[in-house]
Amino acid sequence: LGFVNQFAASVAVWETGKLMKFIRPDFAYLVQERGNLEANLRFQHTRVITASEEIAFCKGDAREKAILERSFDNIVVFTRKLLRDQVLYHTIEDFTTKYLWNVIGLVQVAFPLIKKGTNAGDNAKYFITIRRTMVRNADATERLMVGLKDVHEFRGFTMRVMDMIRVFKEQQAKRTEIDGAVTESDGIEVRDLPIVTPADDTLIDKMQLKIHPGDRVLVLGPNGCGKSSLFRILCGLWPMKGGRIAKPKDRTDLFFLPQKPYLVQGTFREQIIYPHTEAEMAQRGITDANLREFLDWTLMTSVCDAHGGLNATKEWAEVLSGGEKQRLGLARVMYHRPKFAILDECSSAINVEAEQFIFSNLLKIGMGLITISHRHTLFKFHTKVLTFDGCGNFSFNEQLQQTELQNLSDKKHALMGQLHEVCRDLGEDWPKTFQGPAITD
Repeated sequence: LGFVNQFAASVAVWETGKLMKFIRPDFAYLVQERGNLEANLRFQHTRVITASEEIAFCKGDAREKAILERSFDNIVVFTRKLLRDQVLYHTIEDFTTKYLWNVIGLVQVAFPLIKKGTNAGDNAKYFITIRRTMVRNADATERLMVGLKDVHEFRGFTMRVMDMIRVFKEQQAKRTEIDGAVTESDGIEVRDLPIVTPADDTLIDKMQLKIHPGDRVLVLGPNGCGKSSLFRILCGLWPMKGGRIAKPKDRTDLFFLPQKPYLVQGTFREQIIYPHTEAEMAQRGITDANLREFLDWTLMTSVCDAHGGLNATKEWAEVLSGGEKQRLGLARVMYHRPKFAILDECSSAINVEAEQFIFSNLLKIGMGLITISHRHTLFKFHTKVLTFDGCGNFSFNEQLQQTELQNLSDKKHALMGQLHEVCRDLGEDWPKTFQGPAITD
C-alpha cells in the first residue's frame, strides 16, 4: 500500500474515532441513572406493600397509584431517550466501520491496480490479499471501539458499587474517630456520654447512669427526648461521640425489643427463638415444653394452637395482630433470658390486664429490665426511674420504693385529671395520644 495509503487509513480511523467520541452518549451516566430509577420504583412498591393497611385506612390508593405511575413513567421516558441515543450512535458507528472504511480501503487498493497495468490474475490475487488484510484490520479496530463503549457501560454499574463502598468507608471513618471508650462490666455504667443522633442533633450533653444486674428501670419522657437514642448507642447501633460506657462483654447479655418486633420467615417456634436455630435451642437444653411455658406466660398459647402449633409456617407479620406480635416478642425475651432486657414501648398494643400478667412473669425470671413506656401501670414492676424532660435534662432515682412509685403514679393520674378538665373547659376531646384510662367525672 505504501506510506501514503497507510497514513491515509490511519487518518481515517483517527477522524472516525474523534467523530464517535463527539456523538457518544455518556453511557456510564445513562446506566447509573437507569439503575437509580429502577431502584426507586422497587422501593416505592416495597413501601406500598409494607404500609398497605395504613394506606387502605387513609384511602390513599389513588395517591400511591399516582406516585407509582410517576416513577414508572420516569423509567419509560428515560429508556426511550436511552434507546434513541443508542440507535443514533450505533447507526453512525456501523456505517463508518462497516461501509466508510471499506470504501476507503477499496479506493486505496484500486489506484495501484490501475497504475500497474498487470494481468487480471495477479490483480485478483493482489486485491483479495489486501482486502482480507484490511477487513481484518477494520474488524479489529471496530472491536476496540465497541469495547470502549462496553467499558463505559460497565463503568456505570461500578459507579453505583463505588458509591456504596464510599458510604461504607465514610461510616467506618466516623466510627474510628470516636473519642469514647467501651469497657467490660457486669452492669451498665454511662459517664459523660453525649446523646447525639446520626444527624448530629445533640439531645443530651452529658449522660450519667449506673444500672446494676437485676435492676428494673422505668424510662419516662416525651417523644424525641433521647429515651431510645441512649440505648441505641448502648447497643452499638449508633456511634459514640465521647464519654465512656461500661457494659457486659457478651452482646447477647443486652437484648433490645422494639415496639414492632421483627418476625422471621419460618415456623412459630423460630419466631420465639430468633435469632437462634433449633439446633442452638437444643444445645441450650430448652425444649418445646419450655417454649409453651413462655407462651403461657405471655398469653400466646391459644394463638399458637389456632395457627397450627409450633411447627406451623406462615407470613407471621401479616397473620398476627399488633398486640400478638408484641406478646410474641416478650416470649422471645423470656427464651433468651439476657442480663438486661431493653423494652422499647414493647407493650403499647397490649391491654393493661395482659400487660400486668406478662410483666409479673418477667419478674420471675430475674433479669434486669429497662422499660421505656408511658403507662403508669408499669411503675410497680420497677425499682428505679430514669426521667427525661425533653429539654436536654434528665434525673435518675436510684432508690425508688413502692410508696414513691405509688406517689408518682398518683401524681401522674392527678395531672391527667387536670388536663382532662382543661380539655373539657375548652370544648376539646381527650387527647388520644395519652396512654391509660381517660378520666371521667
